[in-house]
Formats: sequence, structure tokens, C-alpha cells
Amino acid sequence: MHTMEELHRYLLLDSKWGRPIVGVSTIIFVFMCLSGLILWFPKKLKKFRNWKVWKQGFTIKTKGSWKRINYDFHNTFGFYALLPMLLMGLTGLLWSFTWYYDGLERVLGDKLGKSRFDKTITIDDSSEYQDKAILDFNTLLKKTDSILPYSNAATRVTLPLSLDQSIMIRKISNEFLAFNAADKLQFNPHTNNLVSAIYFKDESIGSKIAGLIRGIHVGDFAGLTTKIIYFICCLIATSLPITGTLIWINKMKKK
Repeated sequence: MHTMEELHRYLLLDSKWGRPIVGVSTIIFVFMCLSGLILWFPKKLKKFRNWKVWKQGFTIKTKGSWKRINYDFHNTFGFYALLPMLLMGLTGLLWSFTWYYDGLERVLGDKLGKSRFDKTITIDDSSEYQDKAILDFNTLLKKTDSILPYSNAATRVTLPLSLDQSIMIRKISNEFLAFNAADKLQFNPHTNNLVSAIYFKDESIGSKIAGLIRGIHVGDFAGLTTKIIYFICCLIATSLPITGTLIWINKMKKK
């Protein structure tokens, strides 16, 4: 898996060279997606009220020649896969260019990547608890379930590194199309009291996007459903250079 990740991010090259190569390629990919959308629109805008003109961009004529089927496949499936492809490309640039990374942080008004890693927080003076053992997890988990009652969920616990640190419990809902983002509770490990609660639904739009940015790139931001959609779109994206090249060759032959 590590090798595949290195191939995806750096083409198995040194990051000094692989990162910009992948980044520039991604910019070209985004440009091709946007230019394809522009080519998809013109005739439809001129005849806005004519459904037959729009229908050509949403369907494939299976009874036509192979050239027509190839064109419709490129035109129609490319349109259907456009939004996920753009999301993959635009978020992927974060791992290639620091200027893009820093700029998006400013736009969203929140941190991205490793700087978002969840940490325990400092609690009140713990000197009075130094001779007491940390309370058991069962009590904390029951309290978490009472605060965050959704049952189909993944729960993660971060332990304190010192007596003056909290225990953090993150709970991520696995319900259908639920966002792959955690509600976070901080507990005083000595008293079992809730110290802090951060609910994903209450965060700003920018913070929500920042928290989901990796999920938006890989497709798991809303669970298995979006991963399947991304997988299908990736297959379509892989076919577009082939179908596009065939379209270009056929046009060159006409000339």
C-alpha cells in the first residue's frame, strides 16, 4: 500500500521531482475537465428550450456507428463523471503545491492536514488527582453513547500523555451517506466529567470542508456509497484519453 501511495503522489521518484510533476499533470487534468465542459455546452445554450439538443449530451446512441458511440461515450459519461473528477483534481493539488495548500487554508479559515490532528486538551489543576487511578473506559464509553446516541458508528479513544491532559473520544457515524467526520468529546479522566464537546454539524462550512478534505479527495467523505461513485468515475476518467484520442484521429482523417 505504501508503494502504491508513493506511485500516486510522486511516481516513485524523489518527492523533489515527483511532487511537481504530479502537480502540473493534475493542473492539466483539471484544465481538460473544464475545457470539456465548455465544449459540452455551446449548442445547448443557443437552443436552451430544445430538449432534443440537451438530450444528446445525456444519452448514448447505441444504434449508431462505432465512431458515434465512441463520441457519445466520451461526451456523456465525461459529463456525468465531471464533478467527482474536478473534486479529486482540485483537492489533489494540496499535496503538490504549498502555495495552493496555504491559499486554501486562508479561504476556508481553518487548518488542513496534519495540523488538524486531534489532540487532548489541558484540564484544570490535576494535583488533587495524582493518587487516583484513571477511570475505566466502560464508564466513559457509556457516557459518550448517551451524549452521541447514534449506534452505527466508529469510536476512537485518545489517551492522555500526562495527568493534566484529557481523554478524547471521537465518534464517527457509519449511517448511510453520513459524513466521514467525527464529533469530539473531551473528558477529565479523574472525574469522568465532560470538559469539551465539538459537534461536526455546528462547525462552519469552511471547517467542515477542511475536515473532510482528504475524504473529498479519496471519495469516502460520505461512506461506501461515495467510494463506489468515485471508483466508477475513475474508470470513466481512465477511458476518456482513449475515447478522446479516437475522436481526434477521426477528425484528422476528415481533413
